[in-house]
Amino acid sequence: MMRAIRLITILLCVSYFTGLFWYIYCDLVLVWDPVLEQNPHFKSVYNLSSFKIEEVMTLLTYFAFTTLSTVGLGDFTP
Repeated sequence: MMRAIRLITILLCVSYFTGLFWYIYCDLVLVWDPVLEQNPHFKSVYNLSSFKIEEVMTLLTYFAFTTLSTVGLGDFTP
C-alpha cells in the first residue's frame, strides 16, 4: 500500500512541476519571439490568461498528469 501511495505522490509532484515548467517556458518563448504572439500558442488556445493562477496550475497539472500517465494527449495517430 505504501508503494502505491508513494508512486501516486511522485507522479503528482512530477506532473505539477512539469506543468509549472511548461507555463514558464511558454512565457519566456513569447517574450523572446514576438512573432509567436500573432500565432496560436498554448496560452492563447486554452485562454489561460483569463484564469486565476491556482486554476491555471490545476489545469497544467492535469495536462501533464494525463500526458505522463497515458500515451499522450491523443493528438496524433499511429
